[in-house]
Amino acid sequence: TVGSPYDDSDQAFTVKGTVNVQRPGDEVETFQVGASEWINWTVAGLTNADLVKIKFARYGDFNSSTTLTSAENATNGTWLWSPIPDDTTVTNTAKIRVEHASDSSVGGESVSGFYIKPILYLITPNGGDTAYIGQNLTLNWTSSGTVGNVYINYTTDNNNYTYSVEGRAFTPGESPYNWTIPAGAGLGSQVKFKVMKVGDEANIFDTSNDTLTIRGILNITQPDGDEVWEVNTTKLIKWNRVGTAMGNIQLRYTTDNATLDDYTHLIGNYSSGAGASGVEWDVPNVMAANPGQVYNQIRLKILSLDDTTGTYDTSNKTFSIIPRFMVTAPLENETYAVNDT
Repeated sequence: TVGSPYDDSDQAFTVKGTVNVQRPGDEVETFQVGASEWINWTVAGLTNADLVKIKFARYGDFNSSTTLTSAENATNGTWLWSPIPDDTTVTNTAKIRVEHASDSSVGGESVSGFYIKPILYLITPNGGDTAYIGQNLTLNWTSSGTVGNVYINYTTDNNNYTYSVEGRAFTPGESPYNWTIPAGAGLGSQVKFKVMKVGDEANIFDTSNDTLTIRGILNITQPDGDEVWEVNTTKLIKWNRVGTAMGNIQLRYTTDNATLDDYTHLIGNYSSGAGASGVEWDVPNVMAANPGQVYNQIRLKILSLDDTTGTYDTSNKTFSIIPRFMVTAPLENETYAVNDT
């Protein structure tokens, strides 16, 4: 007859649904401590009457996992994990598993592991400041999640963070830190700071939002006012500098205390380190154009060529340049007789 012969399976079997985790997915992702991330999955053979639980394994082993939620509707397909816990990973070992609430054999886990990383925040300096060599600058940072020790570097060109603050790592307990800007610090108006996690500098860091300025200090010591210098004599101009990384400087002078003549006369460009011994200046004949004018409003200005608008100094007071008179006769050892012409 139709349907005969036949056979039945020897044992009963079970048809179960399936769960596939979509996010985290195939690509390695990074979740940040304190942030919020969506966990996504699909199901087959399950209905909205079924519940699922979501597990997190920091090192990919679900025998040592944490249940994040235990009663989500299976067909919802999404759940917001918030906040991400401070379970940071050095490698991409973290995984998510979504499984049936009452049957752990029905479930699926993320294909690729993912990272959980802390977030670093540089609070200060954050831009807009002006600091000087020898002064204190407050370095303040914090984090979301455990970061541990950090390096702090800075750039003077808003690009390459090649300068190190003290050349060492800082512990979390050292923030805020008062850094005395050393004499050899890089100078400029494009300075930014960068705080980086030791061991993961390329991924866990923060930088100043905007640039700030670090300046050296220049101070003219000679002439500094009330001197009287003669035309065509050679005098020394001296200055002090604070900031050994300072490049060349320029010396200029005004003949009217910068009333109309805004230091338009160039003396020359020199190494900023030459000020202690001084540089020679052949005092010019400033009265050549106006022989009858008194030149007692002379003043010098020194400025850093790297920071012409911010790193400069002028003589404290004006000084004078006067004509030089030279007796040409009688000469030494000459003899004149009475009534001779």
